[in-house]
Amino acid sequence: MTARVRAMLEQLWNGTLDPADFAYIPSWFFPEDVPHDQALLQDLGPAGPLVLAKREVLGDDRVYTRTW
Repeated sequence: MTARVRAMLEQLWNGTLDPADFAYIPSWFFPEDVPHDQALLQDLGPAGPLVLAKREVLGDDRVYTRTW
């Protein structure tokens, strides 16, 4: 999961995030929010180490908490 999250963050940072990878994201999210989120990540610079610190199951969802 850590590798998957890191890859998605890098794709967001590079502008190559694919909407097809997100089945439950509303159609407006990519054209409206992704450019803003990409700009935020680019302002931070390249990501350092990513560590998933906690995994919880809430109903049928898995929730991951990370540290940087």
